[in-house]
Amino acid sequence: TPQATALAERISGVLTKHVCHARDLPTGAGEKGSVATASRLRDALASAVRLASRPAIAGDAKGFAKPATATALYLLRVLEAVTRREEGEKAEESEGEKDFPASDAAAEVYRDAVTRFATSKRCRLRGPFFQAAFERHPGLAAKLLPDLVALLRRDAEKPSARGEFLRMEGAKLALAALSLGRRRSPAVARASETLRDEIADAILAAVAAPCRNRGTRADTAKLLAQCAETLGRLQPEGTPLAAVFDAEKTLDAVKAQFAAPGMPAKGVTALGKLCVALGKVPPEATPAREEPGAKAEKGGGGKKKKQDSAKKGEKGAKGPGGEKAKRGKGPGPDAGNDKKRPAPSGDAEKEPHRKKKQRKGKAQREAERERKKAEKEGK
Repeated sequence: TPQATALAERISGVLTKHVCHARDLPTGAGEKGSVATASRLRDALASAVRLASRPAIAGDAKGFAKPATATALYLLRVLEAVTRREEGEKAEESEGEKDFPASDAAAEVYRDAVTRFATSKRCRLRGPFFQAAFERHPGLAAKLLPDLVALLRRDAEKPSARGEFLRMEGAKLALAALSLGRRRSPAVARASETLRDEIADAILAAVAAPCRNRGTRADTAKLLAQCAETLGRLQPEGTPLAAVFDAEKTLDAVKAQFAAPGMPAKGVTALGKLCVALGKVPPEATPAREEPGAKAEKGGGGKKKKQDSAKKGEKGAKGPGGEKAKRGKGPGPDAGNDKKRPAPSGDAEKEPHRKKKQRKGKAQREAERERKKAEKEGK
């Protein structure tokens, strides 16, 4: 109903603009006897994520994703703060930056969300939901890095539209996590060093995976190349990219991808740069196939249509005398008509046929003016 929709929009505005932006923790949070305990906050966060992932039903407001994301981020922030307060831990300082490790409860909730996103086609969670959490809580990205890497291997052995979508989303999330960098999140850098070989193998598996969708294919290739470059930058200073990725395996993966015809130029450029960075010559991409009848339709058929239209134009433009008549300047519709009509007498009522006559052309009007002028001079 309109009333329910208006109420939902007001609640959404309050959550998004006010409640979820509160900086202070709930009163007594983390203290003994308080209602805001880590276990209850964990249940509330799990419930919010579960509601956000539910399939859309009739009557859902269009702006549901924004308040759901804001609510989950607020509960995540409070949960992390209360967990540290209850455990009595202080923020560990590493390399001059405060590195807050994600709590096990928060990691468990978001790991379930990633699993739900990967297994359910009707899940409403999308990449920005997780990217917002990683941006505000880099420690969470470090703990979920293995789950994000697993998305790169989804249906990599067989053509699958769902697999293409998950690999592209997994590449986006992995790139968002790795892009946090060593300075922003030392935890992500440590996790990437630990999982270096696994991440590299997953990226190469995604590079070689078949992809039918032309647009998705190019975007995925570019994202995977960016993931490879970012992973190389996270390694200790002076480590070459060839120490992270096997050059021969990378070249084989790129060849397997280029063997399928139709790779867009954006994808060819991205994977070609990756090969060059590893000291390999990029292979040639197979051009898109053209159907046998397509060329005939575009070439011969199109030429024939042009010739037919030109012939029709010549027939319509040429009169019985063989001279072309320009539109609006040549003789009118009566040109070449041998049928004699009575001369105009100036009385329109006695000549009803003159009312239906089309407007004379410029040449006809000039000829009539000259004729009248000659008649006056003769008189």
